[in-house]
Amino acid sequence: MLVGTEPPGPDLPHVMRVTSRRRSEFVELIQEVNLETLGSIVSELWVALHEGRNIFTVGNGGSAATASHLATDIRSAVSTDCTFADQAKVWPLADLVSLTTATSNDYSYEDSFAVPLRQSLSRGDLLIAISVSGESPNVLRAVRETRTRGGRVVALTGRPTARLAADADVVVAVDHDDYGHVEDVHQWVCHAIAANLRSVGHLALNGGAR
Repeated sequence: MLVGTEPPGPDLPHVMRVTSRRRSEFVELIQEVNLETLGSIVSELWVALHEGRNIFTVGNGGSAATASHLATDIRSAVSTDCTFADQAKVWPLADLVSLTTATSNDYSYEDSFAVPLRQSLSRGDLLIAISVSGESPNVLRAVRETRTRGGRVVALTGRPTARLAADADVVVAVDHDDYGHVEDVHQWVCHAIAANLRSVGHLALNGGAR
């Protein structure tokens, strides 16, 4: 490229307008999250953790990263503020790269989460399934496998009409066309879940003192 022909840099007023609009939309979407539903998710996790049950998280792409982040935050919250830290069993399946790729190769990509769950999930275990579309075949098969084996399902998704929403026990559905917004709200929900687990655990350790 010849000197003097470089494309112009970002137009700051444009950047500010786009960013301001996205911030406003994000705040609106957060305010639409049902806090009772979030409380139900915290309760599901608390029971599973307290009883030493397995908690599995699954997702694809950005949602796989969210699922991995959530699993890390749950373990961190429990390890610092819960009396049952040693029995926390939280497994982000997408992080098991060798297992995921082997299963996809030997069975199918649609079975990439279902087969490991078939091998490891017991009655009463919990699956947290994250999918913006709510139609990802491998996530839906993981949900069916969990149901078949007597597990519980928490879903974070986009459209409330998605199949994932219909198949879960507890659902947070972020109804927006922008996948980035949906993923951002899912991450906010996950941080709220971890913060609540940490707070509840701290109260339990201190005999309910506030």
